[in-house]
This record gives sequence, structure tokens and C-alpha cells, in this order.
Amino acid sequence: MRGPAPYSGALPGDPLGLTMAQRGGGAFRIFAGTASGLYALDSSDLSWTAIGAGYHATDDDRWSFVQWGSQLLAANLQDDLQGFDIEAGVAAGPVAGSPPRARFIDVISDFVVLAGLSSDPFALQWSGIDDVESWTPGTDLSDIKEFKGGGRVMNISGAAGLVVLERALWQMIRSPGSGLAFEFQLVEAGKGTIAPFSVVKYGPAIGYLAEDGFWFDGEPIGQNKVNRHFLATVSQDRLFSVRGAIDPIATRFYWAYRTGESAAYDRALVYDWRLKRWSEIEIGATEFSSLATPGLTLEGVSALHPTLADVPYPLGSRVWQGGRPVFAMFGADRRLAFLEGPALAATVETAERELAPGRRATVTGARPLVGAAAATVAIGRRDRLADVRSWTAEAAMQPSGRCPVRAGGRYVRARIAVPAAESWSQIEGVDLEFAARGSR
Repeated sequence: MRGPAPYSGALPGDPLGLTMAQRGGGAFRIFAGTASGLYALDSSDLSWTAIGAGYHATDDDRWSFVQWGSQLLAANLQDDLQGFDIEAGVAAGPVAGSPPRARFIDVISDFVVLAGLSSDPFALQWSGIDDVESWTPGTDLSDIKEFKGGGRVMNISGAAGLVVLERALWQMIRSPGSGLAFEFQLVEAGKGTIAPFSVVKYGPAIGYLAEDGFWFDGEPIGQNKVNRHFLATVSQDRLFSVRGAIDPIATRFYWAYRTGESAAYDRALVYDWRLKRWSEIEIGATEFSSLATPGLTLEGVSALHPTLADVPYPLGSRVWQGGRPVFAMFGADRRLAFLEGPALAATVETAERELAPGRRATVTGARPLVGAAAATVAIGRRDRLADVRSWTAEAAMQPSGRCPVRAGGRYVRARIAVPAAESWSQIEGVDLEFAARGSR
């Protein structure tokens, strides 16, 4: 996991939304929202230009964005739906036709869909066909759907055509030729999300945090240890704010959460859906999203960073290549950063094993199987499962690749640590040198 390296100047306020949009010529622009404003990133000097002001977004009701042709549409519960012409670049303003205020916005087929309405939290509403300014129910196939069971509408996935409620999932199916825009089919009863921003959209599937833990594509993925760890660590008062995102490069989902009352998300669970494995990172993000880089010329890079030592990314990094997918975040400094910096410190613990079945064992050395010369190993041991595990000090790797450790116990595990900024790619495990001892 690479750490964040700052890319832009500071946003004027705390970020409450982050997205990108593509111009007709193919170039991408990056946008962000704060409590009171909407901003576009200027790719010439990486500063933020205001495109709208006077809003009232909150941490619980952040901005939701979607591109509709040449327009960027931005929604939150506290303000009228905003539209910004990406090509013309004029200031953002309310969308005509009196669309309802809503927490989430997406596009399904030829319709703009608003979910989590301020006027009715159990309903969603869609525009007229191919017309973002037509919102009168019964006109141009525009209509409202109220769900009688399953709780409030929490989110929507346009690509999957799924409506996520607190305790149900519904499929929106285009119904051409029937006089109705959509038909609705119940996909899951009794299962939905408790955190509206936890919904991760991945093609025809979604992942989310439910009352009983994490789910993806209709299957539980966090059962047992992961869910228990999460519920024991997360601030129970901040469950509503759990945030989900997808890594556009790797097959990973991120669910960021807060362990206390800080504004930043200090932890994130990471799920690799191809390997079906979990990990966890410590972060200090206030907002994050998948983006595409706007790209800079060499002249632009040199104007922003006069010396090579000032350049935060390698010149061959995808950050400098326009249109390449990247994972981005804002930190406490309000600067947009891409996770393309030096590697973060890493820690891996093995499972606990009885090295000599029925007997105690004395570990006399460890050889971590990792391509990092600065790796260390510590040994945890105990004689009974009822005992508190004790750990040795971390032992540094010698030129031979061996870490000199000495620890005795019946049940043993190893902890491998790699410091930040090391160059490495994989940790395969650890070879332990040990001798069997008595059975006491």
C-alpha cells in the first residue's frame, strides 16, 4: 500500500465530495465540494476554482455527483440540485424543472434518478426521458416510486439498476413501450445497508455494510473475524458515516471508518474481491474517490515543481498521464493526494501454531520471506490458550537474512514488520528455527 503524496493546492474548506468528469475532447476535470462551495481543479497550477457558492452540505449529507452529457450534476439534501456545464465552464446553478432535493444521484438508462429525497425518505424520483429539466410526475415518463417496506432509501447504483434500502434491495428494470419508465422487482428482503455512503458500486454488483456486517454481490464477505474486529473498533456513534470506495487499479474495495470523534477517517478495511482476502490500513482521509488524472505536460510539471527534488511522484507515474485511473484522497491539509507515494509501513502476523504438537518449542531464529532488507520479526508465545500472549522485541534482519530471536512456548506466532518507504512487493511468510522441548 503506497502512501498519499500531495498533488493540488489546499481546498478552501473541508472536502465533502470528490469526483471527475470528462469533456468531449476526452480530457478529465476533477471537482470537489465543501459545505458551502463547489470547486474545479485548475490543471495549469493545481489550484481550486470556485464554480458555485452559498450551499449548506454537511458531513452526514455530502455531495453526490454524476455526469449527464456535458453537465456535472451535484446533489445533497440541503440544497437544490446543481448543474455545471463542463464545456462552457459557467458557474453552477440550480437545475430547472424543480427537481427534489436528494442525498444521492445517478443515471439509469435515459433518466436521472434521485434517491433519499428530503420530501420523502422512503421514495425515489426520476426525470423525464433524456431531459434533466423535466420533473413533473406523469410527464415525459418522469415519476416517483415509494417503497412500502424495507425502510428508507439509502443509495442507488445506476450501473446495476439497484435501489438500496435499509432492509431491502430492489431492481429497477427499464420498461419500454408500456407507458411506464421502470418496473421494480424485489431482489433481497430483510437485507440492506445501515450506512448509505458505504455502498460500493462495481458494475452489476454492489458491496455495502449491513446490520450483520459486510456484503458483496449478494454474499456475506466479513463474517466472523472481520465483522467482529470492525464492530469492536468502529465508533458506534459513527456507523452511519462509514464510507466505501473502489480502487480503480487493483481489485480492492475500501471501507473507511472512524474509531473516535475526529473529522478524518483513521482506519479502512480493504477487501480484495479476487483473492477474497482482507487487510486494514491506517489513514487520515477526510474524503476519497476513484479518479482519472487530468495530466500535465513536462512544462507544466516544471512550472509547479522547479526542482526534481520537489516532484512528489516519479516522472513515469500514471499521475502525470492524462486519463489514467488513480485512487485519490484529501488529508487534514485539504490537499488532493494520490496514493502513489512511498510505501506505507506494513505489519503481517501469522496464524498461531503449536510447532511441536504436544510439547513446548523454543524458537531460536526466524527468516522472513520478504524482499525488504529492513524487515524485522517478533515472536508471540504462550503456553495455554487462556494465557495473555507475550511478544519478544523486534529483531532486525542480518546480512544472512536471519533475524536472531529466542522465545519459548507451546503456541507461537510471528509478526513481520516492514518500515515505511522500503522498496518491496510481497511478504510470503516466515521460516522459523525451533527445537522441541518438554511438555510442561
